[in-house]
Amino acid sequence: MKTPAECMTMADIRAEIDRLDAELVALFAARTGYIDRAAEIKTGVGLPARIDDRVEQVVANVRRHAEGHGLP
Repeated sequence: MKTPAECMTMADIRAEIDRLDAELVALFAARTGYIDRAAEIKTGVGLPARIDDRVEQVVANVRRHAEGHGLP
């Protein structure tokens, strides 16, 4: 893994972006597994698939994490 400052060529940059993209996809796949399991559990206990308060909480958490990294 190279930091952006350590990348000296476009090949370096592209390799790091490709590496990060693979990691992001793996993380999204793992997250999807949890979402699918939550849907199973909710069905078993009679909860709706979407709980608006929880959706708002997730969005607020993501915003907080994004802002902590300087992202909009």
